[in-house]
Amino acid sequence: MKSSYLGAENKRITQNTTLSSSQKKIYALGGPDILDYINVLKSKGYEDITIFENRKNIYEHQVRQNPDCKLILGNILNNLGEKCFYDIDLCCCIRSVEQYLPRILTIPEFSITFSIRPIGFDETIKTFRRYGNAYFMYYQDTVPMITFFNNKIIQHGKEKGRKTIQY
Repeated sequence: MKSSYLGAENKRITQNTTLSSSQKKIYALGGPDILDYINVLKSKGYEDITIFENRKNIYEHQVRQNPDCKLILGNILNNLGEKCFYDIDLCCCIRSVEQYLPRILTIPEFSITFSIRPIGFDETIKTFRRYGNAYFMYYQDTVPMITFFNNKIIQHGKEKGRKTIQY
């Protein structure tokens, strides 16, 4: 995992589109720069923010930053089903969480990010499409990443965009 996402311009450009929602409530993964991420979420209109973290050392780092949100030490994938937007920025291979895709795709508004390095772009798309369709954006971070997303803003044409946007 990257130790910091500060200055990750391509990631922020992607989030500007993928995190657009009419929802005010979000369940998400905050990463190590939780205060910066909370600011991104608030700028997108989220008011009720719940951040999940699996790793105890990252969770403790987040707690020390005193973010303006609920923090939960636990797996966001075991907490699917809330009426909210889900931002699941896993940064792992899609195959690691493939078993969760059927449930994730029932969520009306979501964003889920994977590294495409382990199996490649085409295989990542093919794996995702076994379970359903969504918009996606591909970008280069320290490794090539892909974010699949579905949100009401895109669905209703309020934001200009294409199904695939690459950076």
